[in-house]
Amino acid sequence: MSLKEGEGEGSRSLSMVRRSFLVLASLVPLATTAQSSFPRHHLQAGLGAAAPGADLAGNFSPSFGFGAHYGYRFLRNFQLDVGAEGVLGSARVRDFLDTTFGPRRIRDFQFFLPVGGRVVLPLADDRLEVFAGGGGVYVRYFEAVSQPNQFFRIDCPFCGARNGFGYYGSAGFRIRPGAGRGFWIGGSFRLTRVETTGDAFGRLGPARSRDRWITPMLDFGISF
Repeated sequence: MSLKEGEGEGSRSLSMVRRSFLVLASLVPLATTAQSSFPRHHLQAGLGAAAPGADLAGNFSPSFGFGAHYGYRFLRNFQLDVGAEGVLGSARVRDFLDTTFGPRRIRDFQFFLPVGGRVVLPLADDRLEVFAGGGGVYVRYFEAVSQPNQFFRIDCPFCGARNGFGYYGSAGFRIRPGAGRGFWIGGSFRLTRVETTGDAFGRLGPARSRDRWITPMLDFGISF
């Protein structure tokens, strides 16, 4: 091969590399546009019920549940989630604490802090989404005494508490009823399994317990 032929091959190779680079560079804005064409931030609130099971069966009762969550959609079909959920009075504590303000009611609460993610399947031109996911969860059951006012706090030396860690799985759907992408409503179902230890709580003894919660929710929120 002559020097000119070698230079010609090198020039053609360099030209092909340049053309390939230009093609890839032209695709970057398209990919960025595709990834940014969906809302990344999702705020959600939910109302529903919480049904206890496993070692809680017979000791706790179904009760009202609520929650608030934030989700970050880092890809179109994948979302990271963090939230805070509560259940009111499932242990059916009916105690009173004698104080200088008179008898004060002691109530029980159940608190959940789930952290995880979900896989999302958009349908119907992004008007409908179905999802499934899961992750880890921290739980705390605690008793609290009703306070007389916002300026004076009463301590509760007899109030018990339990806590522990576990995992959850969830599935659900959501629908955007309007033409915009912001507001949506939907429903979800969550199964939570945890192990808790601590004080005797309601009719639950102080030993370690394996707890199960089933929480169907009506959800609503905004995305942006």
